[in-house]
Amino acid sequence: SKHTPDRKDLFAIQTPQVFKLEVIKECHKKIKEENISVTDDTMVVEHYNNKVYLYNGDYTNIKVTTPEDLILAEQLL
Repeated sequence: SKHTPDRKDLFAIQTPQVFKLEVIKECHKKIKEENISVTDDTMVVEHYNNKVYLYNGDYTNIKVTTPEDLILAEQLL
């Protein structure tokens, strides 16, 4: 992309992403066989025309991966 996307066209996605086990396994198998580059599981299942549903999340539902995340999580509790 050669320009900054308009914010009204963007949507923030949270983890965890949840899929039916057989669907996600089969899609990952195909993606690997076809050597297709993807950034997350949603891209994997969408590539094979599977329906993806979005639900409202919460900004306090954070993923703890760094020491700073742990501090934030402790403050949220």
